[in-house]
Amino acid sequence: MRYGRYETLRELGRGSMGIVYEAHDPQIDRTVALKVLRPEACVNELSVQRFLREAQTIGRLSHPRIVTVYDIGGDHGTLFIAMEHLEGEPLNTRMKAKRFTTGETLDLGIQMAETLDHAHGKGVVHRDIKPSNIVVRSDGTIKITDFGIAHMEDSACTLRTHQGEILGTPAFMSPEQVLGRPVDGRSDLFSVGVILYQLSTGQRPFGHQGSTLASMLHAIVHASPPEPSELDADVDPELSRVIMRCLGKEPEDRYPTGAALADALRECRRGGQAGFASRLRSAFQRQASAVGFVHVFLAVALSLAATLFYTFTPPPMADVAKWPEKTAAGNAMVSGPTAPSLADALVPDVTQEPSGAVFTQAQVATRQSGERDGTHIPGGERIALARSSTGREPHDPDVEGAADVKRPLPPVQVKGILEIVSDPPGAEVLVDGEPAGVTPFVSRVPPGERRVTVRSTDHAPWERTLQVEAGKEYPFEVALTPAKKEAVLAVASEPPGARILVNGAPRGETPSTLKLPPGKHKVKLQHKRFKTYQTEVVLARADERSIEARLTPVQPRATRVAQAQPPPPHPISTVASQVRYQLSPHTLWRRVRSLF
Repeated sequence: MRYGRYETLRELGRGSMGIVYEAHDPQIDRTVALKVLRPEACVNELSVQRFLREAQTIGRLSHPRIVTVYDIGGDHGTLFIAMEHLEGEPLNTRMKAKRFTTGETLDLGIQMAETLDHAHGKGVVHRDIKPSNIVVRSDGTIKITDFGIAHMEDSACTLRTHQGEILGTPAFMSPEQVLGRPVDGRSDLFSVGVILYQLSTGQRPFGHQGSTLASMLHAIVHASPPEPSELDADVDPELSRVIMRCLGKEPEDRYPTGAALADALRECRRGGQAGFASRLRSAFQRQASAVGFVHVFLAVALSLAATLFYTFTPPPMADVAKWPEKTAAGNAMVSGPTAPSLADALVPDVTQEPSGAVFTQAQVATRQSGERDGTHIPGGERIALARSSTGREPHDPDVEGAADVKRPLPPVQVKGILEIVSDPPGAEVLVDGEPAGVTPFVSRVPPGERRVTVRSTDHAPWERTLQVEAGKEYPFEVALTPAKKEAVLAVASEPPGARILVNGAPRGETPSTLKLPPGKHKVKLQHKRFKTYQTEVVLARADERSIEARLTPVQPRATRVAQAQPPPPHPISTVASQVRYQLSPHTLWRRVRSLF
């Protein structure tokens, strides 16, 4: 298929937003990586803006360790970005195949810190630094890719991340990303610390095997992992302190810039190169007798032997499928059933035995190793292990009731990885109609066709049908659309025909049914020769309310004036007042004076 002038050669990978092809540019005879936006994502304005922003972000970063963008265009109803075609493999693939030395770890860390320092200086925060976004070339140099969710600190940039939005891969996110707070370049340095921790110790600081997403996010925000030097004595203590500073919970606890982190890693490298000579010199200076000299000599010799052994001995590779296993008779050695290696499975699957015994692949490997070394294993476990490896229940004379009964071996199933982040977060995720969790969501799903639904209150549901393949990752960024549901208000009056005003605007006459947005509204009813009726209603989304008003008539003016005059005096009241007046002392005194 052709997109513009580019002819696609083969598919390199798929992401939540686009598909990456290896393509050919005939104009200059160059091989490029063509990232094509999925057709279903073209209808989502947010996805289109993020896709275009990735090209804009990489375009403003000119650095030898950041992938280069050549062109951007549209064809076949979609958008594409032509980028530099990288020869190499992702860091996560290399991490599965080998254990990195201290020198290699320091070299990768310095390159990542310097590259991110350049991006941060241009106002760009990557926000998704992880091993799969770092390509290691054959000469050991790196290239950082996938700026799809990068944040640009630019007043001209109109696309902003909403407060509370969570973007990124959970295991490598900083605490401020998990909490939905604003981020800066120190958030990327936290992710670099997670990668250096995994390179040094072989395990992640947060989200160990078997932990849930909720426990992993809680650990990122609140828990402190053990120092790398505590897990592996071969880790340089100074490097361990640098990594732990990168993993500070607050941005102020970390290195202020990528350049500062790179300088700290260079100090570790210089300290490691001079450390052995200085330790040897100080040891010889401290020895005060022949016995002390012998002790120092033996310590140096053992150190050299251990260093040579560690350097020239390859690390053990765990591959259950290639380990020999014993038959039921215990004499001949045969190869076990074919199974995927542990490096291909992100989390070892659990095998449920017919007898009820449960073994992980690691436990099976450990017990098979014990069989080869002659380590005693109880009979019941030996039968379970033999059953798990040969697919049948062997005859064991040491175990009562054992019999040669053929039973099928449950297949070891490698599942796909489903990762979903949503805007807003906290949306419910359903897989094949069954609740599976809430966003941010990471879970393993069995291979096959799966229907994934993301739904949230007051939002339209999002749904996709996936063809899940074993061992593949399926990340999605879901922007849920608010459901446009208006409230309904039915207004009636007695008598009918009253004029309706809502927030001062006329909306017809009663009786009438009005569609209003959620919120507070002032409703007035006006009718000739009737008093104005006024009320206030608060409507929620999709609310249904009604108003039934009985209007009060206005009285004629003559009636009002008559009612305003005081009533005539009561006769009894008038006689009583006259008697009191005639008999009052004042009146009697006037009459007595008139006689003289």
